[in-house]
Amino acid sequence: MSWRTAAVYLVLATYVAFAQGDRFPTKPPPTGGAPSMSNGKPDLSGVWLRPRVVDPGKPEMLPTASAIMNQRTQNNLKDIPSSRCLPTGVSLVGPILTKLVQTLTLLVVIQEAPGGGTIQVFLDGRVHPKDLETTWRGHSIGNWDGDTLVVDSVGFNDQGWLDGSGRPRTGQLHVIDRIRRIDFGHLEIETTVDDPGAFVKPWTSRRISDLAPGEEIQELLCSENNQDVEHLVGK
Repeated sequence: MSWRTAAVYLVLATYVAFAQGDRFPTKPPPTGGAPSMSNGKPDLSGVWLRPRVVDPGKPEMLPTASAIMNQRTQNNLKDIPSSRCLPTGVSLVGPILTKLVQTLTLLVVIQEAPGGGTIQVFLDGRVHPKDLETTWRGHSIGNWDGDTLVVDSVGFNDQGWLDGSGRPRTGQLHVIDRIRRIDFGHLEIETTVDDPGAFVKPWTSRRISDLAPGEEIQELLCSENNQDVEHLVGK
């Protein structure tokens, strides 16, 4: 990794730390049991902080995908989509704040993040459309496995990056998130990435997100006064 690439990582990390540290006082999340919906299923609703990685998994990229990632890092991540106000990554819980609004038939995900936005997870028993048009955030449906919500997402375009490190993705990407509200103040998110166009085999990571009571999503218009692009220098 070049020093310029390391600097980009540092800037991104500092941005997130500043956004969280200045706005959100460091305090333990609330305790207690997980709330329930009227149908007895756990209620995932709330405003959640950026997840911390518990297990990063062991991704093994194909040579073509590895070459793309190396090219991106050597180019100092200059073309990362979020620098141009486009979504980076496939995580349901974003890098600053994420608000989950759950009903019996729909989970709405609202991210405060550069290139963030709204994701709909359909809980009404539908399946993915056969003529699905690919998009940046894909198409998501959810089903319950006991007290765990299993979110199945497909239909991603190949223009986005899998994550901020530069890992690529293809139109074959299939993401499965297993989301469980461990208790009142914590979400456990287990994500399996299956993309035979970029990885040798599926791989799974695990993260924990803390509830941020009293906080709210703020408007973040990345394209307004965006001064990043002119300062991004490739190799």
